[in-house]
Amino acid sequence: MADSATLDFVQLAVRYFSTPQGYFWRWAEGQEVVEWADGTTISYRSELAEVLEELAGGHLPALGSVLLVLAACNPGWEVSGGAGILSGLIQSLTTSPENQGQAAEMQHHLRHVLQLLTMVSQLPVELRTGPRKYHLLRELFRTETPGFWPDTMPAAVREWASGRLDAAVAARQVPLSLGRCKADLLYLAQAARRFPEPTQLELRLRTGLNQAPAPLDLPAPGPDQEPAALPVHLLDELAEDARTAGVARLARRLGAALRIPRHAHGPGDQPFGGVADVTNRGSFDRLLLSELAHDDLALTARLVNNEALYLRREQPPHPEPRPRVILLDTTLPMWGVPRVFALAAALAWSRHTPPGHRPAPATAYTLGGETAEPAELGTAAGVLAALERLAVAPHCAPALAAAVAAAPAADLLLLTETDQLHEPALLRELAAAPPRFLLTVARSGEMQLFEFRQGHRHLLSTTRFDLDELLFAPLPTRPGRARPLRQPVSGWWPVFMDLQPAPLRLPATAVRPRPINSVLVPNLGALIITDTGRAMYWPRKDRGALELLNGVEAGECRFGSDGHTAFFLLVSRSAEQRLWFYRLPVHGQAAGQVVVDLSAEVRGLTLTPYITWRDQAVAFWVNGQFVVVDYLTGTITERTPAAPPTSTGQPNFYQGGSIKKHINNGYNTLQRVTRLGITPQGELAVEGYLLALSKDGHLVLHHRVSNWKSAEAGYATSTDEDLLPHPDNPLVTLRRFRWPDGSEALADSRGLLHLRGVAPNAPELTLVLALGKPLAAWATDGSVSGAPYFSNLTGTEPYANPDAPHWLPMEVFYQQYLYPFIQQISSQKE
Repeated sequence: MADSATLDFVQLAVRYFSTPQGYFWRWAEGQEVVEWADGTTISYRSELAEVLEELAGGHLPALGSVLLVLAACNPGWEVSGGAGILSGLIQSLTTSPENQGQAAEMQHHLRHVLQLLTMVSQLPVELRTGPRKYHLLRELFRTETPGFWPDTMPAAVREWASGRLDAAVAARQVPLSLGRCKADLLYLAQAARRFPEPTQLELRLRTGLNQAPAPLDLPAPGPDQEPAALPVHLLDELAEDARTAGVARLARRLGAALRIPRHAHGPGDQPFGGVADVTNRGSFDRLLLSELAHDDLALTARLVNNEALYLRREQPPHPEPRPRVILLDTTLPMWGVPRVFALAAALAWSRHTPPGHRPAPATAYTLGGETAEPAELGTAAGVLAALERLAVAPHCAPALAAAVAAAPAADLLLLTETDQLHEPALLRELAAAPPRFLLTVARSGEMQLFEFRQGHRHLLSTTRFDLDELLFAPLPTRPGRARPLRQPVSGWWPVFMDLQPAPLRLPATAVRPRPINSVLVPNLGALIITDTGRAMYWPRKDRGALELLNGVEAGECRFGSDGHTAFFLLVSRSAEQRLWFYRLPVHGQAAGQVVVDLSAEVRGLTLTPYITWRDQAVAFWVNGQFVVVDYLTGTITERTPAAPPTSTGQPNFYQGGSIKKHINNGYNTLQRVTRLGITPQGELAVEGYLLALSKDGHLVLHHRVSNWKSAEAGYATSTDEDLLPHPDNPLVTLRRFRWPDGSEALADSRGLLHLRGVAPNAPELTLVLALGKPLAAWATDGSVSGAPYFSNLTGTEPYANPDAPHWLPMEVFYQQYLYPFIQQISSQKE
């Protein structure tokens, strides 16, 4: 039986590689070269052997068909003379009386074949040379036309490649027949009918699709339809106007610096009202009587350890906030920079609401020499009108007296120039009928806030600003059109998580480089499978990671790469007989990913597979056979019984020290956030770290809050039900925090924080929570800011594409996005 099988594939090889006399191709130079009948080279023996070994796993087409495709892949097909040789051969074969009836049919096949070969010769060079040539041949011959036997052809090709059959092939006499020529053309004629246009063949080779997906049929807006105008925040509107951009910047900075005094005791601290509850904090006069029953030592211990119980009085409703009246001096000493400085302070004051208080109604007046005129600070037009008011008078004392008398029940704020405090007439009016607050500004950028108590003036704060930077800085460069906000794809899920690739580079979390989970490929970068099942890719040492896939199956990993565009990954769990194959393109687009569950194809898996990587496929040995998977389509193309290899065949990609240096940039990441709030100073506190701008303009998480409980009023609430797993990977979680005004934060275990405000048209924000490194931030309108390590931008990129990420300096990003989010929460807390 064995001798008979050997004889079968030997005879098959001799018949397959023999050529008739006078055919369009022939052997030359001792069967080392295949050439046209006129002596032009078609292919070399070594190249032909490699091609046939790739095709031998399926129905192997006729050798003449393969040679015609190889000839078309060579440069200069149009001038090679191959088309003329084929036409002459068919004409000579159909002139005999027995073949004249097939002349029309053969000419029809020839036209289709020449059309296909011309199409192949016009393909881009990278699709018809090198390893991609094998893929081209497989696609062209993927037909149902019967070929040579797949079981014996691999052995026949190997036997011919060994050279032992050269004499038998040369000695075999094959008569020239029309049937042989027709069989060679038929394979290619069928391929020509499958790909009538060059674009279809190129699309199939590049994407595996026969036609591109049709665009969605979305209704187009009518010519007269315009998008509805969205409400715009006043400071945002002022910031877009070159005349008031400096006022808006300064007003935002002043809003963070203003501190309006509050009462030291809340309504619940007053000795009236009923008892609502018990608490472990309070004054000694509220101790429960039962606490006094303890002996001295026990009571002292309970007091020290906050175990003693106190009565907590019923909290009466907050009183209505007192209206605010802003008095803006416009006399001669205020002309120039002080007038603009004071107007920015007035805007900040009118919008400032201390935490835990309701917004107070505010009205404004401009003070001339004798009269006070109403000013509208709620619109851009009103702000411009206030800037235009100038009074030719040395001071505003008479106008101040009239304004104070007209608003006795309001909290008055007078804004004037610092040197006016030495004006005798103004001092007499302040002594006779003082406002509650006095704010002075100076041309040097100094601002002082005073409070009048019992007729005396008390200094509350002194702040100095760089007016050259805030008032006279140029407008930031922006794209020419408005950037629309991205909307979440799935309910409350962050928009950031729906984007591929992510708009920010990610920090390293749950990363422990080991040979079983890490690779470092030269000129490509490092890939690590994290403990949470994420495929993280670092293309460069000075940039953060891209998440290629979230949800890699747990198990033993084997890696590979094409060295340029993609990583390959095989994950096995032998105990459960499970096997998965992954192809991960490094550009991060999900469209190019291939994930195949091979468990059903390799039943009885008992050992971790040995792996080799081919040009367009992955081959692994398992349970006595080699299995080859085409990674472009995710299908098994070959099974060959074989002995186990002596080595894994896997390149030595793991380089422990180099990988750690490649991904470690000296920072830690906040992965588990359980506390989140706004401090009384108006800063966002994350797990006790304060988020703030550094002196050099970077956003950082700096020193921990010394007394976190003092920020309790600004806590965001979160329950166990708010801890939600990622739908693709339960090891990645998000904890949702909520503030009373409806604002939300989502703490992402991947080292991110997503912020969602309730203000109209407020973009969703995403921050990187790295410690010891400048942070980066992203907004759903496309704005990106922060350290290049996470933002992947430096601010010098041209804005040629309006849809590209728009980089902003961090000071601008903070004022435009983060500060309004914090201020919205602070102003609505009760």
